[in-house]
Amino acid sequence: MTNVLLLTIDSLRADRCSEKYFPKSWSILEREFDRFTEAYSHGVATPFAFPGIITGQLPKNDGTLPGTPTLAELCSGKSVAYANNPHLRPDRGYDRGFDEFSYLGGYSGNTLKQRVFHHLGQVEVIKWVYDSINKIVATVNEEQFKEPYRSAMEQVQRVDSALSNDVSFCWAHFQDPHFPFSIESVADGMIRDNFDTEHVRTLNDEYISGDILDDTDSLSKLVEMYDENIRYLDRQLSKLLEKLDKQGWFENGVVAITADHGEVFGESGMTNHPWDALPLDALTQIPLLISTPSNEATIHDQLVQHSDLFRFLAGHLTDDIPSADHRYNLYDDTHRYVVSKSNAVVRCLSSDGSVVNFRDGRMDIDGSPSQSQIEYTKEISFPSIEKSSGTIPGVPDSNHQEIEKRLEALGYVD
Repeated sequence: MTNVLLLTIDSLRADRCSEKYFPKSWSILEREFDRFTEAYSHGVATPFAFPGIITGQLPKNDGTLPGTPTLAELCSGKSVAYANNPHLRPDRGYDRGFDEFSYLGGYSGNTLKQRVFHHLGQVEVIKWVYDSINKIVATVNEEQFKEPYRSAMEQVQRVDSALSNDVSFCWAHFQDPHFPFSIESVADGMIRDNFDTEHVRTLNDEYISGDILDDTDSLSKLVEMYDENIRYLDRQLSKLLEKLDKQGWFENGVVAITADHGEVFGESGMTNHPWDALPLDALTQIPLLISTPSNEATIHDQLVQHSDLFRFLAGHLTDDIPSADHRYNLYDDTHRYVVSKSNAVVRCLSSDGSVVNFRDGRMDIDGSPSQSQIEYTKEISFPSIEKSSGTIPGVPDSNHQEIEKRLEALGYVD
């Protein structure tokens, strides 16, 4: 077994994986890491992407991890996780196998108190009340409310501490590039340009509503703020990479860096990362960098996907890798189908072309995909993943049905 460090970054577009946006980290990234330039996520947003990273499976149903082993469950040594995103929580299965699991809702471990709080969080009535309050708060339009998360500075400190305590598998998620793009997100205060706080807040409001698409100057300014958040992440990441370099990690362990999904800034008339969107490249093409003791810092241009990364990491954690027909050897140029999903659309990409299947029955074909690829795409299920507001974008009548289901559970429907 080889020690594995998995670093995931929220909302990082593939076109940001360059020296321009990671100037502090780039010398080590270029020297120590293989780079995969055609890597894709299995989904347009966090809960669509992470089943592939953590279990090697495509997202299904409500986004809860399937019963197949997680990376942590395959690890025989100590494993820790700093999930740092409200969708990566225990009731969706993300704590499975970890000896320590820290997430935005708290800490999950093996004590009686921790198990009680974990199960309380899964009680339907409590979740309904919590979601209802969130929905009411979301109607207040004075400003966008930001999910709390730990900054890259804090996450790097946690990873550093974990690696000093004989951890075999460590996973840390960095939320910093995620919307809203704000001055406050740059925790070290090193902003390259002058940004007015109130103006940035207004731009974020216009961005999430889509109104910013009518003003190219405002959109460009907000993209600059997004890039500032990435450069802040770079400054923190570089400190971790430099320490790993001094400790000989690159000669003895595996380090993987990837993103869960991308971000759209006007492509196809969209902003952010809509949960019912067509899985465009801007949303699903992601950076993927791998360092192993034997690699030669090579650039690879074959199509790969998150589940291929799972297979690769699992191979360093165990000799018993779970089988699946949609996982491929990361380093082979084998012809493969790369699948990305939203609640409303499934896209299957190959070197021959792409097949896009819509929930409403439509299908678009680009290039010359085989009949086998077309039939394969038709068989892929659509997820129905709920947002914290209680809505399920892209699933017709789902919100009305969800309300009826909850009322029935409380005894209000005959």
